[in-house]
Amino acid sequence: KTGPIESLSDMRDDHSPKGNLMTGCWYWEENDDDIESFEDDWKKLSDREILKKFSINGKHFIKKKDHYYGYMWPCSVISQDDDSSYTVRIFQSKTHDDTKWDKQNLPRLVRRFPRGSIKYFTK
Repeated sequence: KTGPIESLSDMRDDHSPKGNLMTGCWYWEENDDDIESFEDDWKKLSDREILKKFSINGKHFIKKKDHYYGYMWPCSVISQDDDSSYTVRIFQSKTHDDTKWDKQNLPRLVRRFPRGSIKYFTK
């Protein structure tokens, strides 16, 4: 059983929160063609503008019991969307190819990310 997440991060933080736990999100790259170039400093935008420009819907990132943890990407939890989903920021995985959004120093924000696809690991 998974409960609510109490530790939330700022979407502008470039790393997951400090401490002895690491957050992992069950995520995979689908199509990064939706990533547009952005010349300005995205961190100067309002939270609403950042979410509108850089977030995707993540309700389909569901961790199945028979899957391995090969798709666990580092992430941080930004906010709770409803009882069972959150907005998360995905960070570049060191075990996967570099993403277009990471190469451009842009955030990968995912709204409506299922709580069951967020796991905590000891560092």
